Amino acid sequence: METRLWENAKAGRTWAVRHSSYTVFEVFADYSVIVDLRQRICSCGLWKIDGFPCTHVVAAILAKKDPVYDYVECYYRSDFFQKAYESPIFLILDIGKGMGSNGSAAGVVLPPITKRPAGRPLTKRSFW
Repeated sequence: METRLWENAKAGRTWAVRHSSYTVFEVFADYSVIVDLRQRICSCGLWKIDGFPCTHVVAAILAKKDPVYDYVECYYRSDFFQKAYESPIFLILDIGKGMGSNGSAAGVVLPPITKRPAGRPLTKRSFW
């Protein structure tokens, strides 16, 4: 993610950025894009999709001279990753204990029993 942030910053350095208000910016890339840093909205829509600042947002953040890391969602940070794995994950040692009476694992849904459709089966026709 660090590489992606630097690539976005590198691509957005040449774009013109204009302040509309303290947190709203207009970024002039190939087309005009509106960025609202307070509501975390970019008119291209990429920031809302994955929670990671797109190139337009990084250009606006650099124009405001704020730290870029403050605008990255928490689940991209290493402390969030460490919290996810701080509790141990235990293995299931004996998989045979979970078997049902018919030999399938307990809680497993088997596919439905289907009949063959009536009529003659279709044949594949070759073009030659």
